[in-house]
Amino acid sequence: MIWLLSCRAAAAVLAKPLTSRARASAREEQVASLVAQALSNWQIADRLVLSERTVETHVRSILAKLNYSTRTEIATWVLRTSSDPPRTGT
Repeated sequence: MIWLLSCRAAAAVLAKPLTSRARASAREEQVASLVAQALSNWQIADRLVLSERTVETHVRSILAKLNYSTRTEIATWVLRTSSDPPRTGT
């Protein structure tokens, strides 16, 4: 069931055109890349030496800029827009 939801979320992302509002800051791109690696907010905060609350704010900002509602959509956006896919297992 989770896989099906992820596929639907990925399809929804691919169907949405990027707008001029989809300009993420450098820090937001870092956070998005770590979201794509399936890290939790706490893990992202630890890795980037930020508070968990700051990471939550960055994630909300990314979701708003891209008009998305899930972390899966952020991960799909990262994969679609990045020439270097996020690393896993590190």
